[in-house]
Amino acid sequence: MTEAPANMQRYDPVLRVSEAISGCREPEQLANVLAEELSKLLAFDFLDVLIFKEGSEEVEWFAIGKGSLALSGIPTEELTAWHGYDSQEPLHIADWEADERFPRLKQLSAANGIEIGSVVRLPLNTAYRRLGTLGIASRPGVTYSQEEISFLRMIARVVASGIDDGLNLRRAKAAQEELQRRNDRLELLLNLTNAITSDLDLHEVLRLTSAHIRELMHGTLRAFQSATMLLENKGCMLSIFLGAGG
Repeated sequence: MTEAPANMQRYDPVLRVSEAISGCREPEQLANVLAEELSKLLAFDFLDVLIFKEGSEEVEWFAIGKGSLALSGIPTEELTAWHGYDSQEPLHIADWEADERFPRLKQLSAANGIEIGSVVRLPLNTAYRRLGTLGIASRPGVTYSQEEISFLRMIARVVASGIDDGLNLRRAKAAQEELQRRNDRLELLLNLTNAITSDLDLHEVLRLTSAHIRELMHGTLRAFQSATMLLENKGCMLSIFLGAGG
């Protein structure tokens, strides 16, 4: 019973992390907040969060909370992050130099002057899907106990839940934006149809066409050409008018 207060103090950061990341909307913000909270409890020199696209080896996003590890040019399957994601088990490398599983990553880190002692990778998943991994690493001289790794596993569950909520929000927003784009295109077509079937002069039709396209593109193009095919009333000849928006 005398150990209960110490254990309770150990779990307090889980609640703090949960509260802290609940307001994070961007990956970099989440990684930075997580690094700040964990640094109060553990010694580490590197922290990152890597999320894979669902059912793929392609990285959806990668955020660094502390330090910077060399990953450029390394195939996904040779990353410690992929090992943790694929196996869905914690990866603990107590002695990075003695471990032989990631030779190319080790060589690249050494070439960039990055000294690594211990590495811990935790899978990030929810009850419904696998997301990615949370990783920390230290410089030589720092190791992690099984108790600390168990604690990090709890943190990983909280982080996964927060990330999943954020991803669902972003996907819902993306779906809403796509729906809005489709509605804008339909509105453009309707406006063009109304202009074409009206008694307006052809040059006026082209002017209105360019105006509608500029509004649809929100000014993201410096110049564009719009091709409008009009069937002339007289002679039933097909005319193509090209107009450039400035």
